[in-house]
Amino acid sequence: MIVLLGNSACVALLDGKVEITKKHGTVMKKDGWTYFITVHPAYAVRFAKGKDMLLSDFSRLKRLIAPSQAALPFSGHATLLNALIGRMLSIAPTDPCSIRRTTRHRPVN
Repeated sequence: MIVLLGNSACVALLDGKVEITKKHGTVMKKDGWTYFITVHPAYAVRFAKGKDMLLSDFSRLKRLIAPSQAALPFSGHATLLNALIGRMLSIAPTDPCSIRRTTRHRPVN
């Protein structure tokens, strides 16, 4: 399963724009490949709604891949997902305005 993080990944691999806010958390099949669509982590860091979407999507992804782990020589996929979810919880602000106080090219006033 290939996880598509955001619209750019969807455009590149699915050959078209996908409405991420409507299709996130879904599985699509194309050309023999299975894709899981979710929001981009940058969106999750900036917006509380995006954080909730990403966390629910990763929880669903964890349930989807759990049955297939028994056949894999490396069974750390769930551990990796737990680490990623924990990392997102620790860095994603609860106040979406807190990230907007800084900009790339201008000093903060």
